[in-house]
Amino acid sequence: MLAIAVRAAVKTFVDIRLLLQSVDDEARETLSLAELGCLSPEGWDSDPFVAYLVRASLGAFAYCHREGREIADFSAAVPEAIESYRRGGLLHKRCSSSLQSVVYNMILKSLPSDWPFLFSKRLETLVGVPYPSPLEMINVFRTRLRGNTCHVQTCVLKTLINSWSTSHRYHEQVLLPCILGCCKKDFNTVTLDESPIDSLMHYLRCPVLNCIVGRCCGWTQANTVLGWLCVTENSSPLGTCIAYTVYHALKMSFRGIVEEAALAFASSSPPPSLSSPSPPVSASPSPLASPPPARGPALFPHDVCFPPHFHKVHAIAQVIAKDTFNAYRFAAKDFPILSAQLGIARLRSGVLDSGAPPFHNDMMF
Repeated sequence: MLAIAVRAAVKTFVDIRLLLQSVDDEARETLSLAELGCLSPEGWDSDPFVAYLVRASLGAFAYCHREGREIADFSAAVPEAIESYRRGGLLHKRCSSSLQSVVYNMILKSLPSDWPFLFSKRLETLVGVPYPSPLEMINVFRTRLRGNTCHVQTCVLKTLINSWSTSHRYHEQVLLPCILGCCKKDFNTVTLDESPIDSLMHYLRCPVLNCIVGRCCGWTQANTVLGWLCVTENSSPLGTCIAYTVYHALKMSFRGIVEEAALAFASSSPPPSLSSPSPPVSASPSPLASPPPARGPALFPHDVCFPPHFHKVHAIAQVIAKDTFNAYRFAAKDFPILSAQLGIARLRSGVLDSGAPPFHNDMMF
């Protein structure tokens, strides 16, 4: 906006300061003594537009504050750009034909980088620990993303800025639990309301998602929050991309299956309370009782269990993860299209009809 105002002040009007002087003279003739020296009398919400253009031509927007931070001083850059334009473009080849672009580029050079502020804010929110000087992490982040496809870079950036389409972020009418069904409690004493919620804060720590992505990428240990954000030396942008793709494919393309699993979990036999008396040993088990919890593979923590209602969801997630990994590895240029084609083809071909639980210690892709 400042660059547009500078162009209008210099190129649209012959002498913008003379116009401002005319407005000031008219104000002296018409305003009361109490309003002398004020170009925005009672009832105006801003100064005359000509005053705004004059301030722009002088770079008078010297200090802009955002959340208490000083942005930049334009009082030197803007007059320099105008003088360069009037001299016929001595500083820039296109200066004489595009004053606005010259001013805009000079303003960009005067602006400090917002990356430290963004990283500090996002890391404190997602990790829970303040990072006042994340410059080293920014350098690692740039290094890790360099050389990856635009799709992978976009997935990592969307993870950093909390741009996953979760039901809690969108304040949807139906707020989902973790769509992968993980419960960091004993399954026999947990209810759906107590399971982790559908939010990025959880998925950065979700053991199920960690295992699915880890098996694709060949990880030997679970990823960390900083690893998902690609700010550590051993982080994997591809892993973050796979996690992002798995989540959004389940949420957008297989939501019916996810909601069916969550509903089956919620409507199953209520788990016994810790304070309730134990049933008699001789009592026969009810055929409607919840099936025993599925045991996770070695990559999972010992205190994590998985409601068996989500077996089909897990199987779909593993197919999506594997095809995403293969698509990136074998056809990086056509990554998004090929990934979608492979995933849909495999899912339609009946790879999920085997009925076997997807999580076993000896199961590898």
